[in-house]
Amino acid sequence: MKTDSNSHWSLIWTILCIAGISCNKKHPDFDGSGAFFATEIVISAETAGIITDMSVAEGDQIAPGQTIALIDTTLLHLQKSQILAQIRSLESGLPDLHTQIRYFDDQISLAQTKLEHLEKERDRIQNLSKVNAATVQQVDEISNQVVQAQMQIEIIKSQKQAQISTISNQRQSHLARPLPYAAQLDLISEQIKRAVITAPVDGIVLSVYNREGEYTTPGKPLLKMARLQDIKLKAYIPAHVFSNIKLHQQVEIRTDDGSDGYYIDSGRITWISPKAEFTPKSVQTPDVRQNQVYAVEVSVANPEGRYKIGMYGEIKL
Repeated sequence: MKTDSNSHWSLIWTILCIAGISCNKKHPDFDGSGAFFATEIVISAETAGIITDMSVAEGDQIAPGQTIALIDTTLLHLQKSQILAQIRSLESGLPDLHTQIRYFDDQISLAQTKLEHLEKERDRIQNLSKVNAATVQQVDEISNQVVQAQMQIEIIKSQKQAQISTISNQRQSHLARPLPYAAQLDLISEQIKRAVITAPVDGIVLSVYNREGEYTTPGKPLLKMARLQDIKLKAYIPAHVFSNIKLHQQVEIRTDDGSDGYYIDSGRITWISPKAEFTPKSVQTPDVRQNQVYAVEVSVANPEGRYKIGMYGEIKL
């Protein structure tokens, strides 16, 4: 019985000591408390297809522009090749303007050579006519031939211009035919580009919803990430201190440092709830209804990643 009595008092003494330590632990006063959260970003697929590569996993730190996932683009590349072939086919039937121009230029050159020869012959006959070595009829005939040669050159030039106009119109009409295909080509090229999913900002991967080999569609979420460098603390403050806060106000942030103390930092109030909330209770009495709190959001720099999503924190105005 004596041994049992000693054990009983020893147990009571231990409990009292623990209680004394707990009671003596210093708890700094604070004006509000809550949990840290970060703005979450859901990254979705922009094109349909099989996921050929999911490059990240939950908990990975990713940088802006980093490739997150790849979606199979085999069908898109085949469609692109088909459209390119159709465009080349249309271009092959394009009228050759240079060949047509060269043909008329050759005809004009020949006619010009003939005209020069006739003009020399006309001058010779006219000189002979002055010494009565040629008749007037010969002079008239050679002069008519010169005029006809000149007219022939003008006719060829007119034909050339008409042909140029016709071929130019044909080319414009022909060149317009591939335009719808070019628009389709731009669309497919953009779809191929969007099959490479990249990170919009730096942050950490919170959840991955799809794996390699799964089929995805436009708008289907692939993963969720959050930027932890600029984290926020959503805290609730009692109504009696609400009048002491204002937007963009600097406040003191306290978090447990793991050794019965607090790590102290500073933050800035970025949002204040416009209305009060009742303290969450399963049963509300008139006394409880008087206990109202206001929600505020405090932005805190987190370059070292000290603060985690869901971590408890306190604020001091």
